[in-house]
Amino acid sequence: MLGIGAGVGGMVGFPAAANAATSVKFQTSAGARFGTPNAVLIKDFNAANPDIQVSLETVPVQNYFPKLSTEVASNASNLQVFTGITNLLYAFAATGKILPMDEVLTPEQIANLEADIPAKYLDTWRYKGRLYAVPNDSNAQWSFYRKDLFDAAGVSLPKKWEDAEAVAKALTKNGVYGYTASLRRGEYAGAHFSSMLFSYGGEYWDADFNPTIDSEAGRKAIEVMRALMAYADPGTVNAGEDDSAQAIATGVAAWAPLVWGRSDLTDASKIATAANIETALPPDGGDHPAAPCLGGQAYMVASWADNKEASAKWIAYATSSEVMRTFVANQGQPARSSALTDPENVKVGRYFPTLQKALGQGHPFPAIPESYQFLVELGNHVSDILAGGVSPEQGLKNANDAFATQLREAGYL
Repeated sequence: MLGIGAGVGGMVGFPAAANAATSVKFQTSAGARFGTPNAVLIKDFNAANPDIQVSLETVPVQNYFPKLSTEVASNASNLQVFTGITNLLYAFAATGKILPMDEVLTPEQIANLEADIPAKYLDTWRYKGRLYAVPNDSNAQWSFYRKDLFDAAGVSLPKKWEDAEAVAKALTKNGVYGYTASLRRGEYAGAHFSSMLFSYGGEYWDADFNPTIDSEAGRKAIEVMRALMAYADPGTVNAGEDDSAQAIATGVAAWAPLVWGRSDLTDASKIATAANIETALPPDGGDHPAAPCLGGQAYMVASWADNKEASAKWIAYATSSEVMRTFVANQGQPARSSALTDPENVKVGRYFPTLQKALGQGHPFPAIPESYQFLVELGNHVSDILAGGVSPEQGLKNANDAFATQLREAGYL
C-alpha cells in the first residue's frame, strides 16, 4: 500500500460525554493534511473538553469543493465548521454564508495568528479587509520529482518553462513518462494554467476588468502545456491531485512540475519511494519569477450554526501553536512560520523550505465572489485546447470572451 488514499471519505464518530455535551459538526477533505491530522486533533480536543464533542466528516479531496458549494448554498445542517478554499470563501463571505472571524475569535487570538502566519498568505483569507477563515494549513503549487529517475536520465530540473519540454523528453524512457499533472477538467486544469499564466506575468484581467487570458502570457503558458503533453502519463488529462501523487510515488512519471503541495509524498512512513522524491519551486516564466497559485484550506464557521462559542473553542485549539507538532506528525502542513521552521517539524516535513518559498512567491486568486466560477470556466477552456477540440488561438479567445460575458453580467464591465 502506498498510503496515497486520500480518496476514502466518511464519518468518524467520537463518543459523546454523558452530560449532553455541545456538538460541533466539522467537515473537511479526506486524507493527508486535512482528515488525517484533524482526526488526531479532534480526539485530543474531545478528551480535554468533555463539554464539547467534535465529530468529523471527510470527503475525498477531488470531490470535496463542488459538494461543499452545494451544501453551503442550501444551509446544510451537517455543516457547522468546515474547511474551504479562498475561491469559495469570497462567495461565501459576500453572501453571508460564513461568519467573519472577529465575531468568532478574540482580538488576542487573531493577533497571535497574524504575528505568526505570513501576511501575504493570511491575507488570502480576507474579504473586503475582514478575516473570514483561519488556517492551520498552508499550500501552493510546486514541483515534485523523482531524483533517482532524473539522475538515471542525466538531467536536472529546468530553471525556466522554456526548457521543460527537453527535460520531459529526456526522462521519457524505459516505461517512465517524463511529465504528469493534475489536469482534470474544471478547477484542476484551471489552477495549472493559472500558475503558468501568473509565472509569465499574466493576470485574469487588467485593472479595469478587461480579460487578459488571450495575451502573450496566456499564449506562452498554453504553448508549454501542449508541448509537455507529448511526454505525459496517459492519466494526466483526467487527473486530480491524488492521481498525480500516485504517478510520482509509483514511478509511472518522473516529474510533476506543477501540482498542489502535499505532505505524504516525502513521508517514508507512508510512501515506499519517499527517499527518492524531492521538491522544488516550479520553473520561472522566462525572466519572470515563478508565481504559483496560493492554495490551502482554512476553518470557516457557518452563519446558520447555533454553536458559535463551541466552534470558536475548537478552531482556536486546532490553529494554536501548541498543537503544531502533533499536527505535523500526523501529515499536517502548517501555516504558522514557527511551525514551518521548528527543527522537529522539519525532520518530518523536509519539504517545508520549498513550501515557505512558494508562500513567499505565490500568487493569490482574484478576491471576488465569482472567483471559483472563473477558475472552473478557465479550466474548461484549457481542457478543450489540450484535448484538441479547438486550436490554442480559438480556445484562449473563447476563454477571454466567456470571462468578458460573465464579468459584464456581474457588473464589473
